[in-house]
Amino acid sequence: MNGPIDPQRLRAAAEAILDDVIEIRRRLHRRPEIGLHLPETQAVIADALRDLGLEPRLGVSTTSVVALIEGATAGPTTLLRADMDGLPLSEDTGLPFASEVAGAMHACGHDGHAYAATANCVNRIPSSATQAKTERRKALIGVRL
Repeated sequence: MNGPIDPQRLRAAAEAILDDVIEIRRRLHRRPEIGLHLPETQAVIADALRDLGLEPRLGVSTTSVVALIEGATAGPTTLLRADMDGLPLSEDTGLPFASEVAGAMHACGHDGHAYAATANCVNRIPSSATQAKTERRKALIGVRL
């Protein structure tokens, strides 16, 4: 980003993706996985990145998702990293998006971290690419596990 950040523009950008962020974070929350083997979580994050027009690479020995966003010009590189695993706890919150996996829950917020990093990609894709991906990004809302 060049120059000062416009708070109204930033708020508008955040509000534009809010429904997507909430829906996918709740999908992750409902299906927590424990340890280093997280195939469902990996698939949700990879699909969300593909919907943004990115080409994620998936880890094999430990679950990971990596995507590269190339800018139009040379400049600094930013790394976004997030943990994705849940904890071996039972959730008894009664929330409509509570864990559906016996003995596992996202009590530590990693579901939020994982999708916050993914959602942050929206603002890092060069604007011409972002405009071309608008329809695919909107399709993210209806995807469910």
